[in-house]
Amino acid sequence: MSLVELGWRQFTFFEKRSVMDPNDSKEKFKGLESLVACCSQSGDGFTLFGEPGGAIFKLSRKLREYCWIAHKRSLASISLAGSVLATVGEDEEGVNSLVKLWQLDRIEKEAPFCVRVVRACPLLGVTRCPRACAVAMHSSLQHFAIGFSDSSVLYHHGNILKEKPTKWLTVVDGVMSGTGDEVTGDARREGLSS
Repeated sequence: MSLVELGWRQFTFFEKRSVMDPNDSKEKFKGLESLVACCSQSGDGFTLFGEPGGAIFKLSRKLREYCWIAHKRSLASISLAGSVLATVGEDEEGVNSLVKLWQLDRIEKEAPFCVRVVRACPLLGVTRCPRACAVAMHSSLQHFAIGFSDSSVLYHHGNILKEKPTKWLTVVDGVMSGTGDEVTGDARREGLSS
């Protein structure tokens, strides 16, 4: 008999089972039930989820939950390098996008310490202000990129935590790019990842 007649052999790579609540072992874990995630990153023993409303949700390996508001209005993208988290979003209506750098291992006022805030639009020049929608950084913190909705990409070389980022290189200028081009929040797909 051939494989077609016998049917394909089934391979089981994992066992599907419900995750139980660490506080009540008889109940299923429902911590992620109402989460609406637009982006995520995984770290050493935890996973971060970003919600479109501006919140960051941290879930540890032991299912401990922790949440804080990174941006007051909206969140577009996050990037993680060690214990440093970069977020891009907006805090107010009509005010340009902000890139915030968070030190995850330093908690102050029930949230990680915000090390630096960079206004994204002035980096492109005074004539235009597209929305920043993607951020990426290398694990060494020496390479940092911001993507914009008009397909512009800015790059900074140097430790963004230790030195003020004053010199930015325009990798792609959105004004000169073709129609229909856009950098989306999925930095890995667009080539902005570290």
